[in-house]
This record gives sequence, structure tokens and C-alpha cells, in this order.
Amino acid sequence: MLTATMLNMIRMCFDTCRYLPKVLIITPILLSCSQTDEDSEKNFFRMNISVEINSLDPGFATTQHKMWLVSQIYETLVTVDSNMNLQPELATKWEILDSGKRYRFYLRRNVKFHYSKEPLTARDVAESFYRLIDPEVAAPGAWIFNDRVRQDSPFVVVNDSIIDIYLERPFAPFLYMLTMPYASIISRKAIKERYKDLHRYADGTGPFKLKTWEEEALVLVKNEDYWKKDPKGNRLPYLDGIFVSFITDPQIELHMFLQNKLDFITAGSPPVLNKIMDRTGKIYDNILKIAKPVKHNFLNTEYLGFLLDSNALDPAHRVLLNPMVRKALSLAIDRQNLIGTSKYGLGLTFTSGFVHPGLWTKPETIPPYNPSLASKLLAQAGFPGGKGFPELTIYTPPTYLDYMLIVQKQWEDNLGIKTNIEVMQPATLREMMVKGRLPIFRGSWIADYPDPETFLVVFYSKMPAPPNYTRFSNPFFDSLYEQALTTFDQKKRQELYKKMDSVIIEQAPVIVLFHDQALRLLSKRIKGFKINDMGMFNLEYVSIAK
Repeated sequence: MLTATMLNMIRMCFDTCRYLPKVLIITPILLSCSQTDEDSEKNFFRMNISVEINSLDPGFATTQHKMWLVSQIYETLVTVDSNMNLQPELATKWEILDSGKRYRFYLRRNVKFHYSKEPLTARDVAESFYRLIDPEVAAPGAWIFNDRVRQDSPFVVVNDSIIDIYLERPFAPFLYMLTMPYASIISRKAIKERYKDLHRYADGTGPFKLKTWEEEALVLVKNEDYWKKDPKGNRLPYLDGIFVSFITDPQIELHMFLQNKLDFITAGSPPVLNKIMDRTGKIYDNILKIAKPVKHNFLNTEYLGFLLDSNALDPAHRVLLNPMVRKALSLAIDRQNLIGTSKYGLGLTFTSGFVHPGLWTKPETIPPYNPSLASKLLAQAGFPGGKGFPELTIYTPPTYLDYMLIVQKQWEDNLGIKTNIEVMQPATLREMMVKGRLPIFRGSWIADYPDPETFLVVFYSKMPAPPNYTRFSNPFFDSLYEQALTTFDQKKRQELYKKMDSVIIEQAPVIVLFHDQALRLLSKRIKGFKINDMGMFNLEYVSIAK
């Protein structure tokens, strides 16, 4: 195995680059860094992560890039497949008992941890979960259990292969929360011996295990004892390992991909998208010759939110308390134009309320753009042609200024109203949203887990900000939400969710701008790669074409 060689070559390249003029940035040298005179790396999946990775601790997997790595090393009791359906993982089956307040999991018996080589038991599960909620660890992922599991002995070991989790109250989406990397199972030996050092030391049960981790690169290698097999009985994973570089410049990353030095990249920044596709979303032929584009839904909703607290609004913005005004503002925005102009077509127009349509079995189609109806609603609200309507102010982070300029123009053209735009840094914007100081704000909501509840909780009146930044309050919505939490029949729960989403469409506490999509580029040598709408993938079934 040549992992040490690869690391040394990359290290030398980065050292060399420190002494070269910045304008040269030496892409050819960086490319040569990934080349070796051996062939054994050919069965490695080569990917790049463009942000700093400071931890492989599942409890601290707060970003998608960390989740990608954690999910190759660790596993959870249950998981979701590429179609977002619940599947057993370390648990072979489960039972929901005591009216939804107790979950019993039956564990696999043929699972070993990477380095301790000890078999998985219910004690490993209990220790992993107790560590996650330990205040001394202060793991960000503790929220999935805090105020949800009972305070006294929430994780009970029945025997080596059965564990019970006790909730304070029923919560129907709980199984989906357990699919998050936060709920990964760590060996209890690692927890005991490396309690506060698990950001650098990893002992999981996943298809790959940590081999080396340097400043410039990280290497995962095949777990030879992995429990899972393919339908033909072949032991997984097919790959020998995963090589991860840390190049921060997206254009260098793209260049390396085009030179066949990377197998997978995310096309996200405008300079990169501009080299891949035109503004309509058509991918250039030269890209299609060497890459497989993977376009998929990403469970994120971009929106404009209205502050609905009458005590916090200044007189000019109190017109926003009228649902008719909010609906008029919504109908006056051409989302397709917004996506086509600023998103290269990577987005879904307003089709199903606030919940991303990727979570609906059959999303409803709702016309999002109707300037004629918007004008009528504004007139009915007492402002025909925009006469007498006060000037509004939209608050936005810098990266969304282009979108807000389009909204500003469409409101003026279609409704005759004027707006100001104030740009704020994201941290300041979020702080002001929490305090309820912004009458109209650009927001986004990314699903934590693949259940519509993760979107609809944003409007539950008993929630503070976050997530209820708008201070929306509707008794009927609240009653539906509370009913859904105790409805374990998936079909019936979906029906309740759709009724809740209809309330949001009717009351319009937010204007949904678009539902997100993502574009990834995959090398044509890669087979078996699948990514779900959470943006998550597992490489156990991936292989390299000969």
C-alpha cells in the first residue's frame, strides 16, 4: 500500500508551493503530487474536502464534510437508503413499545470493531449514547437526545444483543433521528481509553477504517472484517480504500478532477459552475465526455421570512401582519427566473409549501408565480397599484444579494412597491433573527433528518427562535403538529404533515424562494455510487471500472 508515499509526495508539493509566487499556484505540481509509480492506488476512491476537518468524533459531525467521513468509519442502529427509506444497519430489527415511549433494538451478532476487534454489544450502544449526552464532552450532536429521552437511565441494556431507549414523551420521527451520524456507535473500549481524544482516534464498525491523517490528506482503508456482504455473498467493501485531499481552492479542485486525479467533486461555486454548464443548466459536452453528472435533490429550503410579532415590528412593516399582503408578495416573485439567473437551474420551484418536495410521496403542484392575482390581493388589502404601501427592508447575507435584487425588482415591477436591501454578515443576521429584530430576512432551512417534521417544526408556536424565527402562531397548525408526533403510521402521519404544509401555504409566514438541488461530478471509472437527498453517501458498494 502506497499511502505513505502519497502523503510524502503531497507534503513535498505543498512545501514547494509555499515558496512560489501566488499567481503561479502550480496546478501541474499539485497534480503530480497524486501520481505514483505504482498501481495499488487504482482501487482507491479519490475525493477532496475543501474545508478544514478538525474532528472525526461522530458527536461533532456538524458539517456535511465531517458526516461524509464519519459515515464511512462508523455505523448507526438504523439508516436510510438512497431513496430515503429506513433500513436496518447495526440493528436487525426494532420494536416501538409503550405507546411510543420505548424503542427496543435487536443487534447483529457478527459485527467487530476496527481496532479493538471486540464484538458489538448493547453496552457499546449504551456507552456511545451516554457519552453523546455527557455535559463534559459538550458534543453538538447531544440535541438529538437532550429533552427527548428520559432523564433517569434512558439507555437500558437488556442483554448483549438487545437495548432499550426510553423517551420522555412519544416522538414519531425518532427513528429518523437515529440515522444521523451523531448516533454512531463507538467501541466502549475506545470510549474508556480515549474518552476525550476521539476527534483523532476512530474505532467504529463501518466499511472503512482510519489509516493515516496528516495535514494535507487523510487515508481510509478497507475494513477486512466488515460484516456486510453483497447479494452474491461477496464481502464488502469492494474498494481498497479512500484517499481524501484537502484543497481549498474550488478551481484547482475542478482542474484536478478534469485531469483524472479526483473521482468526485461538488460543483457549488459560481466560478466552477460557469465552467461546467451554461445558465440554463445544460452541461458542456467536454465535461460529459469525462464525467458523470449527478444532480439530485438536496433537502434545503431557501426562503424569505416575515417577523410576525406585532410588538417587535415598526409601524411601516406592520402591513406584513396581513396574510393577504404576504401572499401578494409571494405571488409576485418569478422563482423560475430566480433559479435560472442565479442558480444555473439547480433548484425546484415552489411546489409543496415549506417542506422540500423530496420528502413527499406525491408532491402537489402549486403555481408559484401569478402577478395578476398578486395585484388583486394587494388591492384587496388596501393598496391598489402599490399606492400608500410603505417601503420595506429586506435583510440578507452577501452571498444572496443577487437573489434579493431580483426580488426587489419584481416587487416594484409587479406590485409597484419599493424595497430597500440591507446586507449583513451571516453571524450578525442570525443573531438579529434570533432576537426578532428583522421584519423581512433571507433564511434557509436544511433538514436534519429525512422526515417532514424537521421542516414543519419551524412554525410550531411553542418553539423559540431558532427554529421559529417568524414567531408564527396558529392553534390549528399546533394541534396537527402535536397529533403527528404521536402518529406512528407513516401514511397517516404524511396526511397530517400535508395539512400542516397547507396551513403554511395559506398563511404565508415565509415566502419559499426555491427548494435546493445539488450537482456532483463523478469520474467515469466509478461504479455503484449513490447519493441520497440528505447529500449523504456510503462507498461500500462502489467499485472501480477496469
